[in-house]
Amino acid sequence: MGIFSSMTTAVSGLRAQSKALEFISGNIANSQTISFKRNEISFTEMLSTVSGAVAGGAGVVGGQVSAQGYTTNNVNGTIQSSDISTHLAINGNGYFNIVAMESESDGLPVFQDNKRYTKRGDFVMNRDGYLVNGNNYYLKGLKLDASTGNPEGSNLEVIKIENDFLAAKATNKITYHANLPQYPKTADTEESTENSELIDPANYTNNPMQSGDGIVLTEDEATFLEDSLAGGSITVYNENGSGVNVQMRWAKIENASETQSDTWNLYYNINNNISRANTDPAWKSVPTDFVFGTDGSLQNITEELSVSDMTINDNNLGEIKFNFGSSGLTQFSDSNGAIKISKFKQNGYSAGQLSELTVSNGDTIEGKYSNDQSVPLYKIQIVNFDAPNLLEKVSGEIFAETADSGQALPSTNSQVISNALEASNADIADEFSKLIITQRSYIANTRIVTTSDEMLQEIVNMKR
Repeated sequence: MGIFSSMTTAVSGLRAQSKALEFISGNIANSQTISFKRNEISFTEMLSTVSGAVAGGAGVVGGQVSAQGYTTNNVNGTIQSSDISTHLAINGNGYFNIVAMESESDGLPVFQDNKRYTKRGDFVMNRDGYLVNGNNYYLKGLKLDASTGNPEGSNLEVIKIENDFLAAKATNKITYHANLPQYPKTADTEESTENSELIDPANYTNNPMQSGDGIVLTEDEATFLEDSLAGGSITVYNENGSGVNVQMRWAKIENASETQSDTWNLYYNINNNISRANTDPAWKSVPTDFVFGTDGSLQNITEELSVSDMTINDNNLGEIKFNFGSSGLTQFSDSNGAIKISKFKQNGYSAGQLSELTVSNGDTIEGKYSNDQSVPLYKIQIVNFDAPNLLEKVSGEIFAETADSGQALPSTNSQVISNALEASNADIADEFSKLIITQRSYIANTRIVTTSDEMLQEIVNMKR
């Protein structure tokens, strides 16, 4: 009977719209939940046919409706900035590998033996050094070798950041690139006086130009400073991380002629103690002359020069290699007559304490230390699924793989961003639009029930 069918159909509509309202309510409630994935409703018509149905609709009765929910796991929310460096967001598709703590044993966490995944990246480091998000799930990753940056194994482990000091590293190489002026303008240089720009050993107690072992005594230091050009200074480090200041100066010893090329000596300050005597060494030359061709290129040194047993103010630095590169040291004309340094750095550092964590290269957690060093600690492995919408939802923006979703596979098109969080993909304005439509549809279905009831009442009245 059509009236009874209409009532049944309307009831199914009420049931379907109630389900839609449930989803809309959940979406609105979680519009501010980090990485929340909204649920959508899908309405399906259920037709019943009778025998003798023909084209044009004869024999077809009104269909009921059913409502099925589906997730939007593959729809990303907006990435928002955060002031916390360990807050992480995934730029692209994919999920973090996480695990929950099951219990404690001797004060240490015991983790569950199951696989869980999330996009919720509000991780912070707890007192034990673990990265834990707002729902108490622990981040997993591949531990890296601090010196090479390569993974130490292939198995994921719970990330734990040690707060140990980073050991000091002694300097063993100084990279030095500079241009020396063809005509140096020292304090003693007089353009009217030939060779006044050169260092003159006759003005010194001992010969400062001895090949590779020229020594300038304290009593001759003032003369030496007037005969040479400042070549910069840099702090290097010994084995225990103590900083040692290395000052450099250049002195030209020969001008180019038919038998001689432009030649320089490089000196470093070996003693600047206040209590030194006049006969104490103050400066020492490195063990070679620097010879330049007519084109301004360095002729007699390829790329590196070693200074063995380098000692400054009684600090023995051991062997130090000066790296000039293939063309880093030149002699070109310069109207200022000064040394122009383009690169001056060294590879040592003092001991340092962990100051913050950052993410580099889209997946690598690095520790930044107080000595300005960055050390690779863990690689975050982002995974994805063939059918992410078929993952099982677990409370707390957590997902578990199912037979329908497929197994977790390493993601190749995603990267991790630090100081960021993925917002909910539920939009309040859109949800309110759906809320209005759902309300009107629900009211319309109630009107059908009311009308059907009134029509049945008329049938009953006919008997009276």
